[in-house]
This record gives sequence, C-alpha cells and structure tokens, in this order.
Amino acid sequence: MLKTTVSQEDDDAQVSCSNLTACLLAFISLQHVPTSISDADQDGSEQEEARFLLEVTRAQRLVHSIEQELAKAKLKENIALGELYKFRAEEAEQRLEIVEFELGCMHNSMRNSTVALDDEPSDRKRRRTSLSSVF
Repeated sequence: MLKTTVSQEDDDAQVSCSNLTACLLAFISLQHVPTSISDADQDGSEQEEARFLLEVTRAQRLVHSIEQELAKAKLKENIALGELYKFRAEEAEQRLEIVEFELGCMHNSMRNSTVALDDEPSDRKRRRTSLSSVF
C-alpha cells in the first residue's frame, strides 16, 4: 500500500492516500483555492448543503432504526397474540370434550331409561296376552 503525504502551503493540510489516483485527486482538490468571492460563496453553500444532507441522512438512519424497533415490537406482539389464541383454543377444545362427554352420558341415560319404559309396557302386554290366552 502506497502512503503519500501532500501538503498545501496555506493551511498545511495533510492527506493520506491509499493509491496513486487518490493521491492525485487529493492533491488537485487541495490546490483548488477560491479565486473570487463567488467561488468562496459556492464552497460555503456546498458545505452548508453537505451539512443539511448529513442531517437528512442521520434523520433517515434514526427513522430506519425506529422502524426496525417497531417491526421487532410488532413481531413480539404477534407471537404473544398467537400464544394467547392457542391457549384459548386449547381451553375451548377441553370444554368441548367435556360437553361432548356429558352429552354422551345424557344420551345414554335417556336411551336406557326410554328402553326400560318401553320394555315395561310391552312386558305387561305380553303377560296380559299370555294370561288371556291361557284362560
């Protein structure tokens, strides 16, 4: 790596260069001295514009950072909501199983008592008919 130092007589600025092209460009930029008031104004306005662009870039970085935090918070919220909905679904499934079991018990109970009620009259009828046939 080539390291070169270029100095300017006016302000003794030093530039460290990594290659020959960069050194030449740095030397040319250091040699550019404003020749009139309009050049100085233009340099000042360019610096001011650069400051504004830097402020805009910093603000955009901050917005991007906040957007990332918001996305992470939304992800956490969605995960928590997913867990809540899963919990509620499991509870509802357990309640459904309990209700289905109780309903099945009631159905069996009703069927058994209906069969017993139906059997009794038919047994009586059979007894009566069997007794009446004997006499």
